[in-house]
Amino acid sequence: MLNPPAVRAWSRNTPVDGSNLNRMFPGRADGSVSERIADAVCRMLVPEADTIFDLHSMGPTWDSAPAVITHPIADADLMAKTLRLGESFKLPVTLLWEHNETAGMFDSWGASPGQGIYLYGIWWWHRCF
Repeated sequence: MLNPPAVRAWSRNTPVDGSNLNRMFPGRADGSVSERIADAVCRMLVPEADTIFDLHSMGPTWDSAPAVITHPIADADLMAKTLRLGESFKLPVTLLWEHNETAGMFDSWGASPGQGIYLYGIWWWHRCF
């Protein structure tokens, strides 16, 4: 878990700085709490990884099938491996999400040229009652 303060607050935003961690990548070592978390992940954790699973859940207003989501990767071999691995989860949906990215998203940064890692957004939606 990358953002315990947000989890404890039941929020997608870090309560200390009001920022959405998934809009802060690759972060800044001298930035806000969210920017420092993003920076530490990019500098210290990602270089040690071959595969990264970016796990998300959606809140009470969303209702959809669980899905593996990935973005286009310029390296065709890496893209094919990424899709095969995503499909191996056997979730109802495997989606190649082709759209203009929101700046600072972890999965967009991780799929950028030169990263050389498999990166998946695994999403599950649930209703909270």
